[in-house]
Amino acid sequence: MNQNHTNEPNYTKLVMPRQLVLPLDYGILIKETAPVRLLDAVLEELDYKELQHLYSPKGRKSKVPPHILFKIFVYAMSNGVYSTRMIQQQCEENINYMWLLQGYSPPSHMTFQRFFARCTLDILMNLFSQLMEAINRHDTLTFNEVFIDGTKLEANANKYTFVWRKAVQKRLDTLPSKLAILKQDIWNKLGLDTHCMNDECIYTFLAKEIEVKHMELVQGKGKHKTPLQRLYERAEALYEKRKEYEQQLYIMGERNSYSKTDPDATFMRMKEDHMRNGQLKPAYNVQLAVHSEYIMGIGVFSKSNDTNTLIPFVQQLEQIHSRHFTYVVADAGYDSHENLTWLKNNHYLSCIKPQYYEKAKTRTWTKDISKARNMEYIPEEDAFTCAK
Repeated sequence: MNQNHTNEPNYTKLVMPRQLVLPLDYGILIKETAPVRLLDAVLEELDYKELQHLYSPKGRKSKVPPHILFKIFVYAMSNGVYSTRMIQQQCEENINYMWLLQGYSPPSHMTFQRFFARCTLDILMNLFSQLMEAINRHDTLTFNEVFIDGTKLEANANKYTFVWRKAVQKRLDTLPSKLAILKQDIWNKLGLDTHCMNDECIYTFLAKEIEVKHMELVQGKGKHKTPLQRLYERAEALYEKRKEYEQQLYIMGERNSYSKTDPDATFMRMKEDHMRNGQLKPAYNVQLAVHSEYIMGIGVFSKSNDTNTLIPFVQQLEQIHSRHFTYVVADAGYDSHENLTWLKNNHYLSCIKPQYYEKAKTRTWTKDISKARNMEYIPEEDAFTCAK
């Protein structure tokens, strides 16, 4: 028998074209316990009126309804997909995203980008609040207590473009003396009285003098500058420096520093200190409120100390959820007399670990007579009596 001639089929070539099979619904292929089904069921309970108002009924309609785009965004974020191009690719290839589209063709990445640009913070906070309410109705999430903690995240900014409040204020304080010297030089060299003028008026006044005399300003090596031009350049530099320092203080606000490449970032001491020299880096203090493994709120602050963020963060949570929590739970980083007094006056029950809880157990602490805790308190005088 000749073994070279066999009737075995050739599996390496597609002899026949593949048969086209269309399922009736993508949902048939998705398990009943799939997370996308639960997410869709919860998001169906939200009210999307404010989101619909972002699109004018008279103009061109969106390729995909905005509430479906919002569902896709939420599902993508829950799976760690943040790029609009990657979301577009998932809508073209992933059956879960196709099911959320409800028969609409996959939108482009620009459609997602335009949708996200339209969404304001108020609308997103409103949808987030509704989402928490829906989870509250179906799961263990309650508004009885809230657990707060924070962490510092390094900003995407240059570490050496810092601006310090003390340095700027120190330079700004030197300008009045320089202005007084400039006024005296103007009087000595030009005979002009400018003692009642500020730096801006002097700068404008000298510019008009140059214009009236039709004087040409010279620059470069080998050029001789007139006394008027030299005084004008000093006045201009003084005026520009004052504006620069005042602008820096305005950007800084109540902070002590900021980064030139990211003015919203503040220099803080980070836990990740690979140089081991305590170098300050531009960062944000991010506060999170959690209950039953659900994030109930996020606050971004420029204050490096967690103690100063508790009160505004709790007020922010009240505004988002329109509710009053019963218990506020936090670690020792939030312990302060101001925070505890505010929580008590606003009818909160706090569970905050004292700052010196561990040290207070030691014998050295209990016998230290310099500590107010170890002194005798006189309620009538609101004072402490020293042991000596």
